[in-house]
Amino acid sequence: TETREVVVQGVQPEVMQEVLRFAYTGDVEHLEELAEGLLAAARMYALDGLVPACEQTLASDLNAENVGRRLVLAAAHASEPLKEAAIEFIFEHPEVVETEAFREAVARHGGGVVSEVLHRWLLRQ
Repeated sequence: TETREVVVQGVQPEVMQEVLRFAYTGDVEHLEELAEGLLAAARMYALDGLVPACEQTLASDLNAENVGRRLVLAAAHASEPLKEAAIEFIFEHPEVVETEAFREAVARHGGGVVSEVLHRWLLRQ
């Protein structure tokens, strides 16, 4: 018998397994662990039913170590609910912008979204 393999660039195998599970069953396992990758894949493959579950999971677990990464993720994948949750978290905990994790995330990927956060912060003052 011949074995065929499909290589999908930019998606981790465990994420792709859950994408396929969702596409065929409407269910996802391991959402908490894979939500970041699943959000990106859901947008990539237009699985609009998966997006809200990913957004809610990611927004409900924001902390100083992941808020920068998730803010950038939200901006990259047009996730307004996640972006709003991340911005609110930053406003409530402004010290997170001093963390290495935040600076690293936005330095690599988030110049535009940082401008938006700053603009909104100034409007609140």
